[in-house]
Amino acid sequence: MGKKEPRHGVADRARASPERVHKTQGGKDMEREHMEHLLHTAPGIGVEVTTKSGSIVYYFYEDFNGPADGINRAMKQLYPQMDKGNITALKFIEYHR
Repeated sequence: MGKKEPRHGVADRARASPERVHKTQGGKDMEREHMEHLLHTAPGIGVEVTTKSGSIVYYFYEDFNGPADGINRAMKQLYPQMDKGNITALKFIEYHR
């Protein structure tokens, strides 16, 4: 049997990824409560995405290089998908400290 990798939190995996976006938790789509938790604990922007099939997916883009870093990355990644018709609605959610 192969070695199993230790389980890390979503934040650990996202910090290691080049895009630094929080989407999944243990291979499942992020739930709104988890996104809201991240909004309260780290600077960034939450996004509620409605797909063309009607599914709702939540993302969290952390601000690493300044206050608008997360929303700029979100728009750069999600607006092209909206233009292609894969996304029907975007809702940006932020927490004011």
